[in-house]
Amino acid sequence: MVLPAAVAFGAVGGLIVEVIGLWRQLAIWQKACHNARSSGAQLLPPLTHYVTPGCDTLVAATRMALGALAGLVFHSQITGMAAAVAVGASAPALLQQLGATGIGGLLQDPHANSRSDAAGQFPVQPQSPSPAEARDQGGGADPISLEPKPARADPAIAWQDPDE
Repeated sequence: MVLPAAVAFGAVGGLIVEVIGLWRQLAIWQKACHNARSSGAQLLPPLTHYVTPGCDTLVAATRMALGALAGLVFHSQITGMAAAVAVGASAPALLQQLGATGIGGLLQDPHANSRSDAAGQFPVQPQSPSPAEARDQGGGADPISLEPKPARADPAIAWQDPDE
């Protein structure tokens, strides 16, 4: 696929993922509104408890940039529009994997593998734990998770996720 098209469709793929995430938050808010109405509540839960425009816009822009970058990196392997969109949608995972295996080696000291210790053994480069291992070890959540952000619903309003 030509480079500009791969980059553009990759960005679209990244945006599609964020739009789906936004839709999920809106569906949860809708369900909370319906529950509030059916329980006779006068006030509906505010949309800002489910969507944070500034943060969500920044994440969407970043996701589009990652999609475009993935389209750039993989443009020679992409053969169609759907493939480019899929590459853009999966950009964080693809680029993380590429960084862990491919490009990561290019960023290290080029002479690191030519040095040996006193026993003639090459030093082993310590690898950082995967996001799942870091999470299991108490290192925080996976920064590239596709899980939706938790809703900040009014605790007085009982609601359930529409997907459950």
